[in-house]
Formats: sequence, structure tokens, C-alpha cells
Amino acid sequence: MEKKKNVFEGTVKFNKKEFEEAIDKAYEKKAKDIKMDGFRKGKVPKDIYMKKVGKESLYMDAVDYLLPKAYDKALKDGKYEPIVEPKVDLKALGEDGVEFLFTITTMPEVTIEKYTGLKVARDKVEVTDKEVNEEVKNLLKRFSELTVKEGSIKEGDTAVIDFEGFKDGVAFEGGKGENYPLEIGSHTFIPGFEEQLVGLKKDDEKDINVTFPKDYQAEDLAGKEVAFKIKVNEVKEKKERKLDEEFFEDLGMEGVTSEKTLKEEIKKSMLANKEMDSENK
Repeated sequence: MEKKKNVFEGTVKFNKKEFEEAIDKAYEKKAKDIKMDGFRKGKVPKDIYMKKVGKESLYMDAVDYLLPKAYDKALKDGKYEPIVEPKVDLKALGEDGVEFLFTITTMPEVTIEKYTGLKVARDKVEVTDKEVNEEVKNLLKRFSELTVKEGSIKEGDTAVIDFEGFKDGVAFEGGKGENYPLEIGSHTFIPGFEEQLVGLKKDDEKDINVTFPKDYQAEDLAGKEVAFKIKVNEVKEKKERKLDEEFFEDLGMEGVTSEKTLKEEIKKSMLANKEMDSENK
């Protein structure tokens, strides 16, 4: 980890094999609630589910499974004692694995000349309806499912592609992938790459020309123009969830069976977090 005053940043990676194992665990947990035409609830074979829905639908559940392990790895040497809940960001997610970025804040070294007779005003803590509604939207988005669609790729869709990159007509290392699920609009690829997939359909092939950023980590590619050969294997779209009985079952939150009880639980949780932040301040 690189130290910046009392803030430390570090990454924790899980390779392809570890991520596949996490996906299997996520499926095992979810399997009992899966419903699909032709099968009883909880009896859908894994290979059928993967073929119809796609394992991308299990990515976030797999991430949740790996997060505690990532946290343990980030603090494994016991060198850092966080004074607040460490911030964690999802740095990379795909077929090749997952990578977390942790930001840990420790007790700063300070010198206080006057430390008696001081008064501290506690921040006013409240949770607005707008904040609760935003969290509801986030939950609906998080539990959305990817389904195969007909028609062309648009913003927000996931394109499952084969690709290979060439510089001066020669394939370069690390520039090839197969059945890679790329969410259009996620900006996880080189600038200009995703935009050129919009409008393509299943089985379409295309050559895409892009330029690597000047600060790209691989010096031999930084600032260079390259071409990617693309083939679209599948197009998927997010199935919008609704606040219905099935959604509340998938949430698995005790006592949450309606929009009202969901919002009450969200408000209670957000209020507790804000009170903790206020106490930490």
C-alpha cells in the first residue's frame, strides 16, 4: 500500500479461477429462488440457467461473496488500523477476475496545543425521502437481470464480444478476448471503443480504430493508434425489476414484504450509518 499522510490505498485481486469459484457459490445461494419455465422453483439446472440468463447476472453476487475476503487481505498484515469503515471501489470486473481498490483512513498524527474546554457541535443527522428513493432505485438496478435481446446494441446493453487488437498490423499482447461481456457506457475500455459498438447486432463483425491514452501503463501502446477486430456473439439488456413479491423475495431482507417496509428498512439503515459517521467526526 502507498501511504499518503494518514490515508492508504491498495488493491486486492482475485484471479479467474477464484472468481469462477465465487460465481459457483453465488449460484448455489441463488438457486433455490430461481424460477424458469419448464422447471420447478429452485430446480433449474445450472447449465440451463447460465445458457439462458448468463453468468454475468451472478457477477455482483460473486463480488459480495469475495468482498469480506478482500477486506481481510487488505488488512492482513495488521499494519493499518482504520478509524472509519474503509472505502472500497470495484476497480475491475470481468471474465479474468475481479479487483478491489481499498482506501483506508487511519488516526492522523496531530499536535494539539489547546485541548481543554473545547466544545464540538454534532452534525444534524437526517435522511430525506429523496435519499431513500435513490437507494431504492440502486437496489432495483443491482438486482436487474441480463436477458438476451434481438436487435441492435444500444447504450446500457451488454455486448458479448470476441476481440483482437493489432498495432501496425501485428497482434499485441493482452489485446485479445473471447465472449467478453462489455456494458456499453461503462467506459471500461479505451475511449471510443464502446461507442463504435452501438448499432451492431448479433453475428456482426467490425474493425474498430482507437487511440490508446498517452498515459496508458503499457509504454509500447501509450498514445498509439490500434485496430480491433470485433465479432458480436450476443446482445443482452437489463430486465427492469419492479417492487413486487418476487423482488422482495430476492432481496431476502427480514420483514421486508412491501415498498413501505423496504423504505422503512432503508431509512433506518441510512440513519444508523449517518449517526456513525457523525460520531466518528
